[in-house]
Amino acid sequence: MSRCRCSDITNTKNQITQLENAQTILSGYAGRKENRDNNLFRCSSSAQQATGSAKVAAYHTTMTTLGNDMDAASHNIAGKISARLGELRSLLSNLRSEDHDYHEEERRKAEEAAREAAEAAEAAA
Repeated sequence: MSRCRCSDITNTKNQITQLENAQTILSGYAGRKENRDNNLFRCSSSAQQATGSAKVAAYHTTMTTLGNDMDAASHNIAGKISARLGELRSLLSNLRSEDHDYHEEERRKAEEAAREAAEAAEAAA
């Protein structure tokens, strides 16, 4: 026999909401990547022209590499979030089905008990 899964459903829905919020934040980060790269290029070009320093170009390369590493990490995290969301949505569907079956069985038992009580009251009268 199944059991009531209402609290499990609520917890799973909360986890889904949290991961969807994280996914939204990550998608916002991805949208800023191009802007960051453009700003970095302009800033380093201006600094290099103003100072005539080759170190600025090296710093630009370092910053670009760090940015690319962050993008790769962000992409990896986004993939893990998407996979987990798929798992949780599947789990939620199963929990809802099990919970529905449980409550339906409980309702039938209550109806049967009420019918038996009514019959017993009729027989006693």
